[in-house]
Amino acid sequence: MDPYSVTLCPLTITAFQRLQLKILVFLRYFYGFGDRLARFLV
Repeated sequence: MDPYSVTLCPLTITAFQRLQLKILVFLRYFYGFGDRLARFLV
């Protein structure tokens, strides 16, 4: 492995983890909102 990919790898991992966290928070918010909306409609 060249030094470039070695230094790049942790950066992409942290970026991916940050993206994953954003998606999890968004999904939790979205499902919570949908749940409230469904209860409001029914």
